[in-house]
Amino acid sequence: MRAKIAVLACFMVFFYAWPLQADDKNVQQLLWDAFRAEKNSPTSAKTIEKFQQVLKADPDNYYALLKIGISKANDPNQFVEAVDYFLRAALSKPDSPEAYQHLAQLYYKTGYIREGDRFLNMSRNLSGQDFYDSIRLLGWRYEDTGNYSAAVRTYANAALPPNSKFRGNPYLLQRLYASALSSEAPYDWAEPVFKLMQGENSGQAVIRTLQAKMNQNPEFLLSSSRTTSGANTELRGAILDELRSVVGMTERIPETPELSNVVYKSFSCNPGDLKIKAPSDPYAAFAGASIDSPESRRRVVAELHRLRDEALKDLEKDTLLEDKAERLFLFLKRNVLKEYNLFEGYTAKDVVEHKRFISLTGTILYVLIARDANLPVFAVLEPGHAYPVLDLGKERRTRIELTAEANEGFGPDAEQLAKLPVRDKEFRVGSFQGLGEVSDPMNLIAVLYNVSADFNLYRFVLNDNEALFRQAMKMDYNLDYPRQTERISAMKTSGLGNGDLKSFWWLVRTMAASDNRFRQELIERFNRSIELMKQGNQIFPLDLELREQMFTLIIQAAAYEALPAEVGLAERAQRKLAGFASSEDDTGSTSALLDEERTRWPQEKRYWLKAVERIASAVRENPCDEKLVGILSILRTRIRSVAEKVDDIAAEDELNMITAGLTR
Repeated sequence: MRAKIAVLACFMVFFYAWPLQADDKNVQQLLWDAFRAEKNSPTSAKTIEKFQQVLKADPDNYYALLKIGISKANDPNQFVEAVDYFLRAALSKPDSPEAYQHLAQLYYKTGYIREGDRFLNMSRNLSGQDFYDSIRLLGWRYEDTGNYSAAVRTYANAALPPNSKFRGNPYLLQRLYASALSSEAPYDWAEPVFKLMQGENSGQAVIRTLQAKMNQNPEFLLSSSRTTSGANTELRGAILDELRSVVGMTERIPETPELSNVVYKSFSCNPGDLKIKAPSDPYAAFAGASIDSPESRRRVVAELHRLRDEALKDLEKDTLLEDKAERLFLFLKRNVLKEYNLFEGYTAKDVVEHKRFISLTGTILYVLIARDANLPVFAVLEPGHAYPVLDLGKERRTRIELTAEANEGFGPDAEQLAKLPVRDKEFRVGSFQGLGEVSDPMNLIAVLYNVSADFNLYRFVLNDNEALFRQAMKMDYNLDYPRQTERISAMKTSGLGNGDLKSFWWLVRTMAASDNRFRQELIERFNRSIELMKQGNQIFPLDLELREQMFTLIIQAAAYEALPAEVGLAERAQRKLAGFASSEDDTGSTSALLDEERTRWPQEKRYWLKAVERIASAVRENPCDEKLVGILSILRTRIRSVAEKVDDIAAEDELNMITAGLTR
């Protein structure tokens, strides 16, 4: 069977290398019809037939290929056919994880562990970021093979870091607890997991105190209730105690993760609600992908119209399509696309007023004007890069590189392409992902809303609050001023790779924890970015990355709402653990911490409830999204846990009022 699959995969690489262009709107309508049928009857022959109709109109439709693959994966006799459809889906959208995840799950279930690992790794390495279902599958794979130490690390690295978008996820926390409980000595995972729970500095301080105590009193561990020796044993006990207080109050979850067998829930809980709400004027939509005032946007639209009219008049000087396309390229390079600027070129306003651009904004402007000039162009969207293509037939396609110099960008050869800036491509996480050929410019504009939402936050931090950002860099990483300048400059000119993005959000958390003004203004910026994402999702509702990023921003905003309460909770937990490590009798310190918690609880509860309100609102709009529902569950659990300790009976009623109709 393995040989057959290998041959099949090689054959498909060639057979499906050239996707056919399809009528976007017709395909969308067919897909929505299929989604509606899927909601009513997920596995019926009629539903599968609807998805087959989508494939007839668009043989490379990712979601139709995925759904048919799922339907065949349920039948052991159709294993090869299921692999076929999943591979085709992966080839049609190589930067999306779902097809790889289903391949991994299919191979795991049939005992092909090595093949499953290969596809799971492919799903985890896209754009340098990880995905929820990939983490679940990897953790389960380790649990299933008895490697509980690796399972603990997998779940902990996703569910515990403050800057993780999966922080506090109920499923991951429960599997973390179960894996830690099943793990055997020497518990080599205990120290790094403890640091994740308590913070690097505070966690290390407690560990040092514990080790010093053990060195001074070898009898200490013998008096412990744990049966094995070593600091890791004590840390494991503390970790299990902390996790037990959380997972003991949450809903039970299945031990084996199952990927969803329906596709429509990725877009909407009710497919009947799916509809495009794009502005009638694409130039207005282009200008709308920013947080600028309505008056400013109107000025930008007027300038875009003026620029279009001037360009169309200039194109009248040529008759051949290829000459017109090159003239438009030179016109834009001469008039507006003058300075490539990753940090200051991501809006239409940046382009028309400041003559700055990135590959995406330059491509949108070129394609919009080219379409008005009746030029046969489409766009290519790669991870972190975009460019137009003049299509005069399969053998006469001309790539137009707007980031190149004017004398090298129209139909560049291999040597000229090698000189192009790669800076766009370094910014892959949280920004635009690979979509391949894009025939509808509105889809490009929808992606720009995503980009603009992200850069709105980055610009606010690095431009408007640079001094505070530098303080955080000094505090957390002990960087001197020249190294701070070097790192900030690299972020602005080269973008944020995955490693930079993690450290960036870690520093932002430090800033928000130390400066309440910044925290409140940051939350307001999140609100504006979330609104941009919603507008982009309305323009292009069939883009999973847009929807996923919108939910990520909502969860991040909720985390900053609750940050002061979470910091207080963590500080008290650290002091409690420090007392546990340094004193045999910590009764007095525990009582003092409880008194402090009672005093601070009324204010901290308000912060927690603000976070609950935000997530509850998102769940009402998206009741079938498991991650949002899970975050709401963990927030309720945290509040209940503290309220019970401080004897706050009213907290339950307040929670029920906010989450009415949302609890299971």
